Amino acid sequence: MVKMLRYCLAFGLVLAFAGPVFAQGDFPTFQLAPGYGNIKFGVPEFGLPSSHHSGFVLDTNYNFTSVIGLDLFTGYYSLGDNLTLYTNTFGLNFSWRKSTKVIPFATAGFGFGSVNGSQAMAGRLGGGLDIPLGESAMAIRTDVTRMTYHFANTWNGGMNVSVGIVLNLSQ
Repeated sequence: MVKMLRYCLAFGLVLAFAGPVFAQGDFPTFQLAPGYGNIKFGVPEFGLPSSHHSGFVLDTNYNFTSVIGLDLFTGYYSLGDNLTLYTNTFGLNFSWRKSTKVIPFATAGFGFGSVNGSQAMAGRLGGGLDIPLGESAMAIRTDVTRMTYHFANTWNGGMNVSVGIVLNLSQ
């Protein structure tokens, strides 16, 4: 058992140091995309009907290659009546970088959500577009995802639409 663990550790170290060899061009890259989010959300068990709520979102990406990367999505929405929805999901991001004018992407994540301290599991699935702004290290991001939350033994959720500015920090 110990021998197998050593082999797995050695293999993992080789892959970690060989990672840059697999990268293409200017990768890996790190991106931050702060912006505005609008989610259709409600929890009838809390007396909160389903309606649109707005707030702040931050989408953080670490792209290993031109196609695959990690995604951390954080959202903070005002629900009214002194209620706030906080969400944090972690997952994968797949990009199609064949064009320099529009970069479509798909994302999927799993994490948690909270409404004034009531914790829930959360999920995120969807996609969007990055529109680069010329030769700069910035882009405009539009994102449409389905957000789901497991509050009070039922799944609730809705569509989240967000718009923000992408800051490419690795260029």
